[in-house]
Amino acid sequence: MSQEDRFEARIAFRLPQAMHDRLNDWAQEEDRSIANLVYILVKQAVERRLHPSPVDVQARGDYERN
Repeated sequence: MSQEDRFEARIAFRLPQAMHDRLNDWAQEEDRSIANLVYILVKQAVERRLHPSPVDVQARGDYERN
């Protein structure tokens, strides 16, 4: 495990029950905990932001203009 991958920070947040239910269903489909699913989603979003594909850049540009 690299230095970057060590779990040293915690985040707590609230979300609507319906969203929690959807995340729970998704996590169960992938045989994960909700915490692990959220970690994976956040990690992917950060990576995508740091290393965007041309499609991501175009989509972000369209969003920022609106």
